[in-house]
Amino acid sequence: MPALAASAGADMIEIDLRPTGDGRALVIHDALVDRTSAGTGAVGELTADEIQAFDAGSWFDVAFAGTPMPMLQDVLALMERRPGLDLLLELKEPWGREPLADALAQISDAGLGQRVLVQSASVELMSMVRALAPGLRRGFLTSTYDQEAQAACAELEVVACNTRFTLLVEHPEVLAAIHAAGQQCMAWTANAPGEWAALMDLGVDGIITDRPDHLAGWLSGRAG
Repeated sequence: MPALAASAGADMIEIDLRPTGDGRALVIHDALVDRTSAGTGAVGELTADEIQAFDAGSWFDVAFAGTPMPMLQDVLALMERRPGLDLLLELKEPWGREPLADALAQISDAGLGQRVLVQSASVELMSMVRALAPGLRRGFLTSTYDQEAQAACAELEVVACNTRFTLLVEHPEVLAAIHAAGQQCMAWTANAPGEWAALMDLGVDGIITDRPDHLAGWLSGRAG
């Protein structure tokens, strides 16, 4: 949940975004609502109102019973309340041009473009982002760093090439190559202190984790 990550001390929150059946921008990782709500069905076949009626909090903790799934507008409102909080926004396929244009316009209209980095593993989708919002910072997601991935980063003119953390640990030269290309690298998804230490020693620009509270405490202890 974005608000919990922000409260845990994260400098940047990472969310996944999918379009609902009526073209609204919903914060959800899965293509189905089943795992993270009391509802059932495909995100792309349900309206935003139908999905928001589902209890999406009980599976996490009874304290959050009745909490609806957040929409992009809810995350942007959170950012407005927390000036130091940035957003790493991953677009999950598929997106039509009109729903994507609407989602990107929400970011622009809120005046938050400089605090948002949009990323995807799809070259086609990121090309659409570049066409619709050329001033918005872009990132490319990849679990490999071969010639194809390097070419995609260059073509998309990304500011960040974000890779699986194990790739960097096993092949430290990848991080050096990404930095040499003038791009940042935020590693995903590292959840253990040993992994964080290895990534920090390598010099990554950010760590994507499911445990922002633990990472914040670990970083504080490391700094001290």
